[in-house]
This record gives sequence, C-alpha cells and structure tokens, in this order.
Amino acid sequence: MSCSLPYKYDHHFVHFAYIQLTKLIFATEMAGYDVVARTIMMFLFSSSTAAHANNVEVAKIFHEWTIQHQKVYLNDFHKEERFQIFKTNWEYVENFKKLPNQTYTVGLNKFSDLTIEEFLEAYSCGGSDPTPTSTHSNSTSSSPYIGIDYIDYDTCNESIDWTKEGYVSRPGQQSHGSTDCGSCWAFAAVAGVEGIVQISRNNKNIPRLSVQQLVDCDRKYNNGCHGGLAIDAYDYILKNGGITSADNYPYTYMEGQCDVAKEKQFEAGITGFTLVPPNDEFALMKAVCRQPVTARMTVAKGLRWYTGGVFMEECGPKLGHARCDHCWNGED
Repeated sequence: MSCSLPYKYDHHFVHFAYIQLTKLIFATEMAGYDVVARTIMMFLFSSSTAAHANNVEVAKIFHEWTIQHQKVYLNDFHKEERFQIFKTNWEYVENFKKLPNQTYTVGLNKFSDLTIEEFLEAYSCGGSDPTPTSTHSNSTSSSPYIGIDYIDYDTCNESIDWTKEGYVSRPGQQSHGSTDCGSCWAFAAVAGVEGIVQISRNNKNIPRLSVQQLVDCDRKYNNGCHGGLAIDAYDYILKNGGITSADNYPYTYMEGQCDVAKEKQFEAGITGFTLVPPNDEFALMKAVCRQPVTARMTVAKGLRWYTGGVFMEECGPKLGHARCDHCWNGED
C-alpha cells in the first residue's frame, strides 16, 4: 500500500449436485439389487428437490434485492445471466458467514450481480502503475518518501476518526449504471484535500471540491476514467494554483474536455504534499493522526462484500484502488 497526504494548504484555498460412484456393488439376489436401485433413486430425487428449493429461495432473495437496489435488466436472458452471478456471490457470502473465527463480516450489496472482473473494471482505478510518474519538486527531501518524524507521536490520541470529527465528506460514487469510470484516484485526492483544508480552516462546512476537474484537466500523467494516482493529482492541484468546487464543476461519471475557465476558479488549494513511506504502519498511523490520508490498496476478493470489522485476507501484488484513510485505533 502506498499513501500520500497534502499539507500546508492555503486559506483559500454450489447442475445442483455431482454424484460420483467409485464402486457399484451388484447384489447377488434380485431383491437386493432392487433395494440398492431404489435407494439411489430416492437419493437423487431428494437431492433434486433440495436443489429446487434452494433455487426458489435464492430467486426470492434476488427479487427482493433487485427492488432494494432498483435493478432493471434489458430482457429475460440478461436477468437470468445476472441471477446466476448473483447466486454464486450469495453462496460465497453465506458460506463465509459459517466460517469460525473471522475478524470481519460480509453481506450482499449493490455489486452482487457483478463478476469480480466486472467489479474491478467499473470500480477500481484502472491499470495505472502505482509508482509516481511525475517528478515532484515540492517534496521536503530529495527522496519522494518522506519520514514524518515531525509529527509528535505523543500528541496522538489512542484513536481518532476524522469522519466523526466532521472533517471527511460522505463517500462518492465513481460509476453509475452502464457508465464505468475508473476515477477512484481523483475521489481519493479530493477527499484528502477537503480534509486538510477543513482542519486548517477549522471549518467543517466547506463546499465539496471538484472530482470532475481532475478527471478532465489533470491529463499530463493521470488518465481520467482509465486510472490515475492521487499523488499526481496533488501535483496538478499545486501547479494549477488550486481546485474549484463540485458545485461549480460537477461530476458526470465520464471524461470530458477541460473547462479552462472553471479550472481557475479556486475554492481551495495546497502548498505541498509528501509520501508516507510504504509498508510502514507506524508512519501511516502517525500521518492519519494528523489528517485524512489518501492510500493505494489491493482489491482483495472478499473486500467488495465487507460490512464491518478488521479486514484480513491474502493481498495480491497489484494496487488497484485508491481510498482515503480517516481513522486509526491504537488497540488494533
């Protein structure tokens, strides 16, 4: 995971069953054979009945789920396709709930009719390399990864949640309907700037900042709906002089041409940023103690079903999503 934070901003700124018989022992008497045959037939019949009942149950759950999430499908074929995907995901969730000693909980959500591939295409940050591509001259050291020893750990509380403190805006929606936009990098960057600006101004009511401006205008290193990096977004905001509000430059779920006039109508800005050293939980903790921090992360399979607790799962090498870390607890 890699993290970055802005700083010193301006004041303006389971077919149902598969049965394999490894041996078939034939009875020496016809009556005995008949008993064996009846037993197998009864087993198959009961299995089929159970499978049918299971399908009916899942179909009912699926129907209720489509109503809850206002799902509309093109035709019956499309609906059946989505149902089969939903059933596979529902089985995963139900099986997970039966596992002992889990540190986190899972549940169905609005992504439950998507395959993992579809989910990643629509809700990740695309294929961007997690290594910063630009040369940032605003760092406080010759190395892009800066220690944050200037944060006195003794001044940190045992836990902090910037959301509860009122300095983190509600989560945004990067894709909508059939429109997919891999803009999580832009949402993460904006959340980081909003947090530090509100803390600096001691004002929890500043307007939301424009994600669309980053998607449209920050194109030197970032790739709009095809992925990007929050650190490069910080670099853009810094060199542009600031960023406008979401009301002035609203989000459209797609790329557009940069509005050069609105690009210069600043609502907030930053005077620098730094990278938290990677794979250093203590450094990240100290950074989050100071402000909300943007971070790149692996999208593990179970993460899209997460509903609460401490998420623990095998992580892969690819960083595919960006988020804003806003809290920590010294007991975890």
